[in-house]
Amino acid sequence: MSLSLYCHPDSYCGAVDDILVHLSLSASGHLILKYIIKGDIDGLNLPHHAKPEREDELWAETCMEVFLQPKGGQSYTEMNFSPSSKWAIYKFKNHRKKLPDPEIASPPVIRTHLENASLTLFADIDLSQFSELSRDITLNIGLSAVIEELSGRKSFWALAHSTDEPDFHNSDCFIHQLRAAGAA
Repeated sequence: MSLSLYCHPDSYCGAVDDILVHLSLSASGHLILKYIIKGDIDGLNLPHHAKPEREDELWAETCMEVFLQPKGGQSYTEMNFSPSSKWAIYKFKNHRKKLPDPEIASPPVIRTHLENASLTLFADIDLSQFSELSRDITLNIGLSAVIEELSGRKSFWALAHSTDEPDFHNSDCFIHQLRAAGAA
């Protein structure tokens, strides 16, 4: 499945023409995401490749995000993926009410590929380590990206924007649904 992200009306990005996200859920419970950013990639401020490890505040630079919420629930999980290969995963009780960080047995696998006028970020995360996400349920999904240009200007991209200010945590932005057939 391929979905388009839209720039928030109050932000602007001269370097990016389009952001597409392909997502799928494997039979083994792996969420596979492929973010494709098209445009003047040389005009983006991209973090340098680094050791793949957990790091907070990835959104302060160019980063891709996914929000996963069991349908009908209030709690949700936020996952951040940096082109550097760093990552972060957070749990929330409800809108921005943070819970302790989850224990991660199998961190996301992140790869990036630069080619002419596109940057592709691949992320593979095993959802079976999250009991609330791995059951046989429907997930409400929000997809987003923070893009930083060389000038330092940031733009905010998502499947949907529901407020005057960019707020990826607003569940009104979790508009895509995916059936999770997870471990028993």
